[in-house]
Amino acid sequence: MTQPAQSTSNPLLQLWRNQESRGVIIQIVTMVVVFALLAAIARNVVINLEAVGKEFSFGFLLWPAAYDIGFSPFLEYTNRSTHLRAAVVGLLNTLLIAFWGCILATMVGFVLGIMRLSSNWLVSKLSYAFVEFMRNVPILIHILAIYAIVVTLLPPVKKALNVGADAFFLSNRGFYVPSPVFEDGATLVGIVLLLSIALVYFFKRWARRQQDDTGKIYPVLWVSLGILV
Repeated sequence: MTQPAQSTSNPLLQLWRNQESRGVIIQIVTMVVVFALLAAIARNVVINLEAVGKEFSFGFLLWPAAYDIGFSPFLEYTNRSTHLRAAVVGLLNTLLIAFWGCILATMVGFVLGIMRLSSNWLVSKLSYAFVEFMRNVPILIHILAIYAIVVTLLPPVKKALNVGADAFFLSNRGFYVPSPVFEDGATLVGIVLLLSIALVYFFKRWARRQQDDTGKIYPVLWVSLGILV
């Protein structure tokens, strides 16, 4: 009659019967097994590489990449740059896309929210359909579908579509536009443009105030266009 009491008082048995502690033990054992398998695979790879006279290292990161990256706004990159520099360029491009993607997603979400609350039935239902479609379809499906459409329908770079004026081209590699070249007078033009926008803003406020006070309506649109031009 004393043996069951001894088995229940065993601390290891009590630890295993506890649901939380049993879960922790299983997780620890699983992690040990996984890391042991990874270590065995890594050891096998190193042995096989040594057998063929190769080393297991990250020295290849300093080798020339020998491939081009079309967009590198932060770092200068050529096909003679290293793989490490290419990785840094890719990381910076990813961060840039994520930054502008967050801003664009916020703007689109705000506009769709306003449309959803609109009293116009068509606008509200279109917003609802767009939200439901985007929410219920996995993002990976969207990416694969867009990629397939772009690669299939758009021509290669050498046969890019001339969108207009021999200056805008569209291909399966992207949409290319002329790069602006700022000359000596570009700063003055920018200052004049900012002053013109400010003048249009203050003229619009003045015209609205005059309309409220006297009832006279001024041609705000044409005057604004004249100031900007």
